[in-house]
Amino acid sequence: MNEYPNHVVALAVVRHPSEPADRGQPPRIYSIGAFTCERLTDWEARFTETHVAFASDDPSCLPLAHVKSLLRRDSHVVTCAPAERHTSRRTRKDLDFLLPGTEELPRARRRIFRASDERLSQLGWQFDLELNHEDATVLQQARSAARRAQAAWLTSVAATHDLPTKSALLTSYRAWRIIQNAMPIRF
Repeated sequence: MNEYPNHVVALAVVRHPSEPADRGQPPRIYSIGAFTCERLTDWEARFTETHVAFASDDPSCLPLAHVKSLLRRDSHVVTCAPAERHTSRRTRKDLDFLLPGTEELPRARRRIFRASDERLSQLGWQFDLELNHEDATVLQQARSAARRAQAAWLTSVAATHDLPTKSALLTSYRAWRIIQNAMPIRF
């Protein structure tokens, strides 16, 4: 089970849609959903989910500080972006926009997976995750940001070629989901 990283943080970033980009700056972050998978042993993993919304008057450094607080030196960070883009080549601008607060990580440990809303919905259905589409309202997107981060993580697991690793991670994740679904709604 050596192919998959020991610490993976999946992010789903929701930005204010009504704000135009200001002199090359992206719109402010409205909400961040994060999902962390920490491999404890070859057959055991720990999962955590965070979901934070930011007030419209919060400085932009708060979302970045939140993301940085989730990272370790050995972290790999993943996210999903729409599949409509014709090239799979990622640029530094893409990485910085979709994975804010991760600029200090080596480029090889920041990954953007291309996935259509339909593909993410299929993953959500398979793992009992209710996901909103990218064209949903900002509030709807914010409510499902943590689940969207989980779908990004599932996409990264699907990309691994080591079947025992994939099987162990998905089995652990299914057990974790059962426990999470039994808990009261928090957001």
